[in-house]
Amino acid sequence: MTGVATRENQAETLTRLDAILGVLAAPVVAHALTGTRAVSGTVGPFTPDVRWPVKPLWLTLSGNFTGSVQLLRSTDGGVTKLPLTYGDGTAKPVWTTTLNAAIAEETVAGATYYLVITLTSGGVTYRLDQ
Repeated sequence: MTGVATRENQAETLTRLDAILGVLAAPVVAHALTGTRAVSGTVGPFTPDVRWPVKPLWLTLSGNFTGSVQLLRSTDGGVTKLPLTYGDGTAKPVWTTTLNAAIAEETVAGATYYLVITLTSGGVTYRLDQ
């Protein structure tokens, strides 16, 4: 393709734009991270949909358990997992009881989330979704 605005060049450009728009408009399905655990461990990853409009991440915890659940975020494919923090750097809570709440929003493509479940008794049922 040359810089001359010919009918062929315009048609080729439109074809390329259609291909790009098709990729951008392709749905990204954020599959929920769900399960039940009776032993401690880390579960994930959950990969959120970051397309506009931004949708909150919801965490639901239920069951009769003693222990804690913490949400970690990674931007390098899970190699480094860090806890969520508030703007002042204070760590967001570690949950020790049932929960059903919007807990975060994500706008960075490729970010993934993990739940660190630490149990001393009982079992926890979890669901992280959008």
